[in-house]
Amino acid sequence: MESLVNPLPRKRVLRTIASRTLKRETLGLEAYLWIAHRITGLILLLFLLFHLYTLSSIFSGADAYNRVLESLDRPVMKIGEILLLWVVLFHMFNGVRLILFNLFPSIDHKRLGYVAAVASFVLAFVSVPFLVRT
Repeated sequence: MESLVNPLPRKRVLRTIASRTLKRETLGLEAYLWIAHRITGLILLLFLLFHLYTLSSIFSGADAYNRVLESLDRPVMKIGEILLLWVVLFHMFNGVRLILFNLFPSIDHKRLGYVAAVASFVLAFVSVPFLVRT
């Protein structure tokens, strides 16, 4: 609980996570959520750059844009869309969890972490028929 009162500097947190991982010690749920939030943020950034790159093909003309759209209309890309939806939902729910924890420090943040992970997975899983159908 003391880490919540006195937050560690970022370098020390990364060093602690790395050393515990190398020692094969288990990390707490908060550490895993912290890592997952950073990774999903990077994935969203990469998607944004990829999305801007594909949209920039419209400046090359309608034929180039249609070729890009045809290349993206593959089953592998449908799987990528589902994974991207899960990443967006997880990042969103975990962000809401962090906001709630900052506003209400007495809230059970471990339970909220589990709810964020499970809710993002369930919503992404439920949306599979809608994404695959189109």
